[in-house]
Amino acid sequence: MNREQEHLYRLLEEVDEICRRNNITYYVGGGCALGAIRGGGFMPWDDDIDLHITRDEWKKLIEVMKTQLPENRMFVCSDTDPEYGNPIGRYVDRNTTVMMRSQLLSAKACGEMPSKLTRYTPARIF
Repeated sequence: MNREQEHLYRLLEEVDEICRRNNITYYVGGGCALGAIRGGGFMPWDDDIDLHITRDEWKKLIEVMKTQLPENRMFVCSDTDPEYGNPIGRYVDRNTTVMMRSQLLSAKACGEMPSKLTRYTPARIF
């Protein structure tokens, strides 16, 4: 595992602890599941963790995340923040997370924004 994957794994452990404590069932999917099955860990190029959850469990998770987040963590999703335009919820480490372009319009902090990510003003063409 590289450094980023190690950090992602720690975040997964936190989510897992919250879910276990509250009897919330989720599933690991995508490249994360493939890597775990094939090689016992991350695929070398994988840079995220894919979790799947039923709608009923999702509703429970949203309520739990309102009160049980560890320090310096945030849970963002369109169900709780209408300005968050991404249909995929995110468990965020406020100290290290890179802000996605889709999060620029959100009124809430979603992590650190790298200096290379800039907003461009479109040029007028006559």
